[in-house]
Amino acid sequence: MTASGDFSHSPGSEQNRLAVDRTVLASERTFLAWLRTGLAIFAGGLGVMKFARDILPPWVPLIVASVLVLTAAAIFLIAAWRYAHMRLRLAHLDIDALPAWQAWALGLFLALCALVSLAAMTAVALF
Repeated sequence: MTASGDFSHSPGSEQNRLAVDRTVLASERTFLAWLRTGLAIFAGGLGVMKFARDILPPWVPLIVASVLVLTAAAIFLIAAWRYAHMRLRLAHLDIDALPAWQAWALGLFLALCALVSLAAMTAVALF
């Protein structure tokens, strides 16, 4: 705070730099939270398929598991898109953060894993 009570700082000040760092870290935490949510839903889909197929008709757990796994795949892609969008908004700043291509690679890899497991679950349920 200056003597006049003004809280403004120059664009390159340490307070602004720390604020940008907090924004980047919050964005990375949010990305990881989306991934955790997707992984939990994915695990739920696998669990439904594993434990409910002996109790219910085979098509019921397959439909529930399919919805959960497809939702997880969508969440992985949405997480990557949201993180990449945030990085675009901060592209003009000189910051150290997870590159957008790595977020896309991770999101696409996890979505692909979910879709492959969905194909395997479908094959096991139908044959």
